[in-house]
Amino acid sequence: MTNKQANRRISLKENNYKYKDLKVIDSFTGYFRFLSNFYSSEIKINGIKYPTVEHFYQSQKTKDLDFQQKIIKASSPVAAKRLGKKAPLRPNWGDQIKISTMLLGVRTKFNQHSILA
Repeated sequence: MTNKQANRRISLKENNYKYKDLKVIDSFTGYFRFLSNFYSSEIKINGIKYPTVEHFYQSQKTKDLDFQQKIIKASSPVAAKRLGKKAPLRPNWGDQIKISTMLLGVRTKFNQHSILA
């Protein structure tokens, strides 16, 4: 077991989780809140700062730069998601682009905030 694994096990025990019993994370609440795309952890991609992964993901739905800025400046991840639902979708916004966009956002979050990893 690596030190990182040992520290994770201790951390789970301190939060009343039994490491051996942990099979599925079924909500991003409490101890696991940091896993949410709504978790406040600013990321920077291509020189642009996004308050959360959700802000990044929603802003990538459109090629309209003004609309992207509205989403990036949204007051919360919930507001960013609402704006994203209204955004004029980019023509290639299919599953492959959605997945690669989300993967980039999540990887960036954990790379730039290693304490969360």
